[in-house]
Amino acid sequence: MNQIPYLIQREFWENRTTFLTLPLVATGFFLLVMLLVYLAASNGSAVIDISLDEDTSWTEHHIDSDDLVAAAVMQLGAASPAEREDGLQKAMHAMGVPLALILWFVVIFYLISSLYADRKDRSILFWKSMPVSDAMTVLSKLAVALLCVPAVYIGLMAVMQLFALILLTFGSFGTEVSAWSAIWAPSALPGVWMNFVGIALFQLFWCLPLYGWIMLVSSHVQSVPLAWVIGVPFGISIVERIVIDEPVFGPWFGQHLVVSNPDDVFIFDFMSEKLFSIDMFSGVVVGAAFIGLAVWRRSKADEL
Repeated sequence: MNQIPYLIQREFWENRTTFLTLPLVATGFFLLVMLLVYLAASNGSAVIDISLDEDTSWTEHHIDSDDLVAAAVMQLGAASPAEREDGLQKAMHAMGVPLALILWFVVIFYLISSLYADRKDRSILFWKSMPVSDAMTVLSKLAVALLCVPAVYIGLMAVMQLFALILLTFGSFGTEVSAWSAIWAPSALPGVWMNFVGIALFQLFWCLPLYGWIMLVSSHVQSVPLAWVIGVPFGISIVERIVIDEPVFGPWFGQHLVVSNPDDVFIFDFMSEKLFSIDMFSGVVVGAAFIGLAVWRRSKADEL
């Protein structure tokens, strides 16, 4: 097990552009956009109507202001504690969505090439000469994709959230609103960060069939792994719909592609419902089987 840290370092060294440069550039872009919006809003003049929830009484309040950021802060100060907390926490969660989408694609495409690329460039011959088992190699790549890279993105999401709250704090200067009580305390950032960690861990197990299938394809196919990753499940789903009236595989595999909130169910309610469900258990079993097959195929693999 003491080989895992070195294998993880190897993956970051080989994929530093994807794992580090890309999220840093994306985060820098989002921060710049936030700063420009703040500067524009601080010098804008308009009649605004701020509402974070269609059921809230905030829609009754209109403010004519030369500083829209200050006006928004005053709206926060005038709201009830429950409205303030609900609105800010929803905003903090929404702020992580762009990076979460980038993360999903990074993980998927990294796993697709994880065991295929070193067969294609023949570096598999070098790594097989090292005292590292095939199981360790596969598990280290999974650990990088499902634990280490998400940790980087969650850290950058936290930076974006802190930056947004700092801008709102600047907007509170010159008003009678307390930045702590109106902005920082109700945002409950530690709780939001723990929610992100919880979603990442839940997705690790919930989407294990997808991750395991991708690893198996990456360890086996001779060309175009992306086509195999998409084509085989899609083909099985089409055949299943033709043969039987109520398909099973297609809907089951489809729901394990990403953690979602079907029928507008709050995502944490969905996670609580599915955590110890048969869907979760079957997904973990199938995903583990795919990973086991990927390890076996890796042991038999040679350069392309």
